Amino acid sequence: MIYTANRFWKYYLFVFYASFVPMSIIVGYGLLQGEFYSYEKLVILLFSTGNVLVMLTLSLNAASIQTSAYMSYDNLYCLTVKRNFSPVLDEINMFLMRLNYDNIGFSCWDLFTIKPSILTTVTTAILTYLLALKNQ
Repeated sequence: MIYTANRFWKYYLFVFYASFVPMSIIVGYGLLQGEFYSYEKLVILLFSTGNVLVMLTLSLNAASIQTSAYMSYDNLYCLTVKRNFSPVLDEINMFLMRLNYDNIGFSCWDLFTIKPSILTTVTTAILTYLLALKNQ
């Protein structure tokens, strides 16, 4: 089911990430360096806050799919260590190998799977560019 949904969402997520990161940097730089009236800053902040909320909602929901898919990994691994029933053990091991090597979840045009570590990477990249531009 995830693979079917991902066929549509991977393109949308790619465009969303590819436009969100540069837009956040440009808007943040404009707010830090530009001279705006207070009502203009308010409009820009409201627009940016709305975009950040959409980004967080999409990203956290996509990351939760990946996280919940791997929650059973530890439980099943404990079963393989404790019990030695061969047919069931073989099936569990095959499932664990498949789970270990497949990227389960939504991807960004098959470039990377959206998981919690990607969210911190994107946030860090945006803040790094903003700090670098501010110090110019």
